[in-house]
Amino acid sequence: MSGKTIKTLIVIPSLEPGSRFLELLENLQEGLKNPENSDIKANLLIIDDGSGEEYHNIFEVAEKQYNCIVLRHAVNLGKGRALKTAFNYYLNEYPDYCGLVTADSDGQHAAKDIIKCIKELPGSNSLILGCRDFSKKGIPAKNMLGNRLTRNVFSFLCGIKVSDTQTGLRAMPTEIVKEMITVPGERFEYEMNMLIDCGNKKTKIKEILIDTIYLDNNKSSHFNPVLDSIRIYKTFIKYIISALSSFLLDIALFAVIVFVTRELSSAYILISTISARIISSFYNYLINKNIVFAGNQGRNTLLKYYGLAVSIMLASGVLTTLLFNISFFNEIGSKVLVDTVLFLCSYYIQKKWIF
Repeated sequence: MSGKTIKTLIVIPSLEPGSRFLELLENLQEGLKNPENSDIKANLLIIDDGSGEEYHNIFEVAEKQYNCIVLRHAVNLGKGRALKTAFNYYLNEYPDYCGLVTADSDGQHAAKDIIKCIKELPGSNSLILGCRDFSKKGIPAKNMLGNRLTRNVFSFLCGIKVSDTQTGLRAMPTEIVKEMITVPGERFEYEMNMLIDCGNKKTKIKEILIDTIYLDNNKSSHFNPVLDSIRIYKTFIKYIISALSSFLLDIALFAVIVFVTRELSSAYILISTISARIISSFYNYLINKNIVFAGNQGRNTLLKYYGLAVSIMLASGVLTTLLFNISFFNEIGSKVLVDTVLFLCSYYIQKKWIF
C-alpha cells in the first residue's frame, strides 16, 4: 500500500455485452474490496455504445447492483467515440483524480490486471499498456499471427515498438487523457492512433504484463479484420494510392510533352522527363501534405520534400547500378528491388521528418 488513496475511474466501453461482462464487474467489485487494495478508490463508468433495448437489463444490473455509471449512445458510434465520451465525462466530473483505466467488456481482461494497471498511475507520466504474452500455448493462431504482423508493421511504419498494439487495457494519467481526447478516430483505429500520437509527442509508453485470455476463440470480439485493418492502416494505404496516382500522372504528362516537343528539340525526351517529374512531384507533395499526412506539420515541408525526392532519385541510380554489377539481377529487376526499398524508406521519412 502506498499510504495515499489512488482515485481513479475504470472505463468499460461495451457493445452487446454477454454474461462475462457482469462477471467482470463482480470480480472488480470483489478485488477492490480486498484489503490489499484499500488504497484504491475507483468509480466504474460503462459506455453503452448503442447495444439496443434487448441489452437494457444488463446495463440496469450494472447500475443498480454494481453501482456503475452508465452513459448511453443512441446508436453504435464505435469504440473510439465511446472512449472519447468517457474521457470527456472524466475530465468534467473528476478533476481531482489521478487518471483512468480503460478495459474491454468481453472478459479478456482479468480484474487483478486492471487493478495492477491502476497501481501504476500515481506519479506516472506514461501511457500504461496491459500487454499480453502471445508466445504462450493455447493462443488462437489468427490472433498470434495477427498480433505479430501488426506490431512489426506498426513498428516499421511508425517507429514505435509495442508488444501488444491492440490491447484495450490502458491506464493514463489525467494530462494524457487531455491529449488523447483530441486524437482522431471513431472506431478500433482510435486505439492505434493513440499509440501514434504518443510517438509523435514523445509521450512515454510503459508495458505491464497481463494474463492472455481468449474465450471461445475470441468470438465475442466486434473487431472486423478487414474493415478495421483498413482503418488502422489507412495512412499507408493512402500513401500507396498517392504514389500510384503520381506515377500515372507522370507517365501521362511525359507522353503529352513528348508529343508536343518532339519536333521542337532533339533533347525532347530529357525535357519531357524533367517537366513531367516537376509537375507530378508537386502533385504528390500536395496530396501527401494535405491528405496522406494531414495534421500538425512543421515548417519548410516543401524544401524537405524535394530534398528527399532528389536524394531518393540519386540513391535509386547509384544503388541500382551497384546491385546490377554485383548480383544476377538485370537492370529492370535491380531497379524494381531498389525502388521498392526506397519507397518504404520514403514513407517512413515523410511521416517522421517531413510531415
